[in-house]
Amino acid sequence: MKYKNFNDLDLDFSTNLITWNGEVFSGIAFEILPGDFTEETMIVGGMKNGSCKRWFPSGRLQMEEHYSNNSKHGISWVWFEEGKLHKEAVYEFSIKLREKEWNLDGKLIRDYKIDTSSGNYDTLVTLRERYRFRN
Repeated sequence: MKYKNFNDLDLDFSTNLITWNGEVFSGIAFEILPGDFTEETMIVGGMKNGSCKRWFPSGRLQMEEHYSNNSKHGISWVWFEEGKLHKEAVYEFSIKLREKEWNLDGKLIRDYKIDTSSGNYDTLVTLRERYRFRN
């Protein structure tokens, strides 16, 4: 498994694929973000495919989300540094279907569900039909 710094990878703008030394990249890309957060992203066939994880400088997991063909797809979580769950969301084709958010005391402060009369929902239906995806 290749393990490369994101800064060493390139984006081929003609194909929108991530490459390394002119070849489509598959492996894990890592990055040190401002504030000493660390992030790792699974790249398969030049696209984000699989999990993306970010850690606090302390080493505790801060975020985990999943991608399919460069789109957020599936469940994602965000934690407070103390380890308590802060947010949980579900995505399809990078469209947020639902999200719950808690404060540090564990109280639910937001409970979002996609509005079926919104433009995002219409786009989701179109994508599901195009790719024959069913929830």
